[in-house]
Parts: sequence; structure tokens; C-alpha cells
Amino acid sequence: MELTWDRVDFRQGTIDFNRSEKQSILGTSHIKGRAMVDMNETIDEALAEAYEYRDRDRPYVIEWKGKMVQDPKNAIGATFRRAGIVGEYMGRPRAAAHASVAPLGPEN
Repeated sequence: MELTWDRVDFRQGTIDFNRSEKQSILGTSHIKGRAMVDMNETIDEALAEAYEYRDRDRPYVIEWKGKMVQDPKNAIGATFRRAGIVGEYMGRPRAAAHASVAPLGPEN
């Protein structure tokens, strides 16, 4: 995932998924733009905490051993396999099961 800290705007409450070095072999008219999204309170708090503890020499929001994580799904799948959970697709049903019994507050 190519998201870098300079594209997370805590003041505006937004995340800019556009890459600054957009390139296309077909020319600039074929470059796909990415979303600029608003952060909700949960994402804002989680990213603010991660930002506070980040290594200032590393620009990526999602990283492993100082390098950009190419595909978070592969990383999650490997974690599930190491934990003995069968397959990477087991995570979604388990997360849904936990969420279904979690108490909901007025903000949810």
C-alpha cells in the first residue's frame, strides 16, 4: 500500500490516496485518479496514535521492517496461517462474528 504520512491531513480530516508520481505509458489522459476520503473518528484516532509512534525516517503508513507493504491481504493471510487459522478468508467471518456481539454505543 503506497499511502505515505504526507497524504494524511489531520487538520482537514482527510486521506489523499492520489500518488504524486502518476505515470502512464498511454499518456496523462489515461491516469486513474484515486480518492480523497474523509476520516471518521475511529480512523483519525488510530492514525494519530500510529503517527505518534512512527519512525520519522519511514514515510509509509503501512509498513513491515521499514518497507512498504505491497499487498496487505498477503500479510494478513500469512498472519492467519501462522496463528493456525485456515486460509486468509477466515478473518472476515471471524471479525463479523465478533462485531455482531460487540456492544454498540450511541456513536455507532
